[in-house]
Amino acid sequence: MRQMKLKTKIFLVLIAFSILPVLLTSTGLLSIMFRASTGYSGLITDYLSQFVASDIERFTDQINQSLEKISVDYSLQQYIDVPLENTTDQAYYLLAIRPLTEYFLRTNPDVASVLYLDQLGKMDEESLSRSGYWGIDFKSDSVYKQVFLQNEKLMIPPHLTQYNLSGRDDVFSYVFPVANMKSRQNQAWLVAEIQTSRFMQILHQYSTGDKGIFFLYDPKSKTVFPNDKYPLPQRQFEEFIQANVSTAGLEERTSAQVVKIGQSSFEFTLTSLPTMGWKLVCLAPMEEISHGLQYSRILIWLISFISLLIAWTMAYPFMSRLLRPLTLLRRAMIRTRPGSYQKVTLSTGRDEISYVLETYNHMIDDLKLKEEEITESRMREKEKEVLQLQAQVNPHFFFNVLETMSSFAAKNQGDAVAAMIKSIGRMMRYNIRQDGGWAALHEEIKYIGEFLDIHSYRMGKKVPTTIVVDKAVENVPILKLSIQPFVENALKYAWHPEDEQFRLKIQCKLQDSQLHVLIVNNGMPMPEEVLRILRETISGQATDNPDFFRGHIGIINVYRRLSLAYGQAFQLTISAPPEGGTEVNIRIDFTNNVG
Repeated sequence: MRQMKLKTKIFLVLIAFSILPVLLTSTGLLSIMFRASTGYSGLITDYLSQFVASDIERFTDQINQSLEKISVDYSLQQYIDVPLENTTDQAYYLLAIRPLTEYFLRTNPDVASVLYLDQLGKMDEESLSRSGYWGIDFKSDSVYKQVFLQNEKLMIPPHLTQYNLSGRDDVFSYVFPVANMKSRQNQAWLVAEIQTSRFMQILHQYSTGDKGIFFLYDPKSKTVFPNDKYPLPQRQFEEFIQANVSTAGLEERTSAQVVKIGQSSFEFTLTSLPTMGWKLVCLAPMEEISHGLQYSRILIWLISFISLLIAWTMAYPFMSRLLRPLTLLRRAMIRTRPGSYQKVTLSTGRDEISYVLETYNHMIDDLKLKEEEITESRMREKEKEVLQLQAQVNPHFFFNVLETMSSFAAKNQGDAVAAMIKSIGRMMRYNIRQDGGWAALHEEIKYIGEFLDIHSYRMGKKVPTTIVVDKAVENVPILKLSIQPFVENALKYAWHPEDEQFRLKIQCKLQDSQLHVLIVNNGMPMPEEVLRILRETISGQATDNPDFFRGHIGIINVYRRLSLAYGQAFQLTISAPPEGGTEVNIRIDFTNNVG
């Protein structure tokens, strides 16, 4: 040491005070970058898996609910007991069932067809675009024979339909057992043939990288869908499935974790799909993160090498200045968390450190974008729920109208029939038009007028009604069918044809920057028990009374739709005035984005 030249000693001292801190700092930064990158990418992968699973569950649950409504239909229950030889009764009940199946197919365009099979050997197929061929024996068919053994719901893996004359469809078969309400035993099955393209669309709507993939796995049949897009060699993939997915319980859902398959690393998530009995598996490659870390290591070694060459001319303040951007990067990464993303302010430059900081800022922008997409997706789900509630139209009203028109037609009262047809046509056009579920207030009032006209034909007597709408609120946007259910409820429970004193009043006005809608009648008051349950429901208190909700679905439906649309800006009160009758008051804050 004593024999070394001063230049050499200074050089070694500069190395100790410059190169070593750089190496130590860079090692810590790499560790932080890796943990932060894998943590946030894992969080995003986990969110994506939950959204994909939610979309699949929502879709299959919609199919399940629709089939459940068909299974309890009176005509279908009668059809179950019809012998195979009695073709006359079969045709009669099939005609009665067909509107339900056609409505199901039209509202679920991804369902290619619906099959009916039962233990007596009867079978039927309903499709909007295909023609069935009944030369196939379903009980001996390799795919459909398992249907006759099912007492539970089952999603049969993808297969080609064998009974279509005009072409075969690649479908999942969702088996829904139908219980005979008389024997309380499963004696028939409804099979919804769901096109595989629908599941492909759901699985591919979120990106998990060039080699990442979402796929479905059936533990019973050990089927993988899709089976043509493995993210790695098929043998390694099958070994991974056997070791990590096949042995997992159906009720499990794993958060994102890093697994190694062969020479590749993936972020792996597993989510169960209870309705269809399958599992959703996501494999997202770690190559992008690994490549970034390797590049960072190379960059750090390059900086260290350059520092080694010029250390004897460098001063320590310059080294501190060089490391300052990396220090800012580390602080920003530590402070970054969901909802609060810290970017690093960049100075103009094109060196390696500037590139790392620019890459980090791009990553922060991507994380913000992903968070905004997640928020937007949640808003879309809220809008979907509003539209689904909007679509729950009570068919009994329209059935009663048809019966009334039939009665008037039998009496050759053509003018009345024509008037009812025009009214019901305008009501249906109002219901199904593509307007996002919103309409001007005066249109909703006009709809109520059509409803009252039809009601007068049905009952043979007009209901004395007063409608007052301030001009200031005539064009205020309001949710469609948000007032009519309260009018219908008043006529159903408070009005009687022999009550000459009955009066119904509908008033819409602007008061204290709020839209007030009053529906008041002086008929029979609402029972105290019904009024109590409605008030508890509106105040948010839990009420376990399914029979009550089935009988008052219209009011509950409107309350839920208005709550979803307006939030805290909406209030609903239902009261029984001392003088009798019922008063409904809907208040919507005008200053809180009405409409």
